[in-house]
Amino acid sequence: TLREGNICSDFLVKNGASSDFDLTIHTSPPKGFFDILRSDVEEFFRE
Repeated sequence: TLREGNICSDFLVKNGASSDFDLTIHTSPPKGFFDILRSDVEEFFRE
């Protein structure tokens, strides 16, 4: 479903919600993001 396909965005939202800053601009993805992205990509190609 569409909801299941938003794992990367969920990760970023949770990461931002736990931050003490109003705005965070990443120069590189947060730790753990590539693992989640890889999982999303692999799932996309399985369908």
